[in-house]
Amino acid sequence: MFKYLQLWRVVRGRYYCLQMKHDAGVRTVAMKNFQLSNNPMVELEKITEREVCGKCHHARKFYCYDCNVATSSAGKVIPKLELPVKVVVIQDAREVKGKNTACHAKIIANQDVEIFTYPDIPDYINKDNSVLLYPTDGCESVGEAIKSRSDNNKKLEYVVFIDSTWQKSKRIINNEVISTLPRIRISQHKTLFWRNQKFDIHFLSTIEAIHYFFRDYHEATNQGSYEGQYDDLLYLFLYQYEVIQRRYKNNTELTFKTALRDDYIK
Repeated sequence: MFKYLQLWRVVRGRYYCLQMKHDAGVRTVAMKNFQLSNNPMVELEKITEREVCGKCHHARKFYCYDCNVATSSAGKVIPKLELPVKVVVIQDAREVKGKNTACHAKIIANQDVEIFTYPDIPDYINKDNSVLLYPTDGCESVGEAIKSRSDNNKKLEYVVFIDSTWQKSKRIINNEVISTLPRIRISQHKTLFWRNQKFDIHFLSTIEAIHYFFRDYHEATNQGSYEGQYDDLLYLFLYQYEVIQRRYKNNTELTFKTALRDDYIK
């Protein structure tokens, strides 16, 4: 109980600090709905130069999407999180690493996130200790899955995410290991993702799906209470969202095109 109250106070304190920065004139659109440790539109904007990645030696601004690590300067301001369930991301080899969001989770929760490129599948996931976030008819919600496991004395150790387009996910889903995992669904939310897609606006980016899983998990294990404990997972995602909003709002000659909505730029 003490640890939870302490986290609640820290999160709320950070949130009020963020709100004061918002009121000071920092452009915001979606961040008002999330409680971040600091305002990326303030902290990341201070970083003006690219830095060499310590692993691959490529020049990167905030993080290396090939090595899944933050640059030295950005690493000092990007929040760090510990997660109650380990995350396993199975990534389609054809995904463009510079455009996907799964690496955000690895950067922010390094010790609790592993990313594999299909057909590489970890040998430690199975139907007894893992679930797959892949909504299908009749699958359990996060809360229902937690309760059923508790009733059967099974601990949830891993949650698996497929990082690919919807069309390309089929061959990963049919893998002999992945296909045995119990499937779950998260609560429904509208995506803030900027990449064009032809499906419903409730089809989330990978990092949004990871975030909302842990939000649902926390609510299910804390009597419905949630005070932004895992919102920092969206830290880099929200920064990119805000940069796109700012660019198009400040340049009326640019037109943002999406197949799903006409009001993406707020």
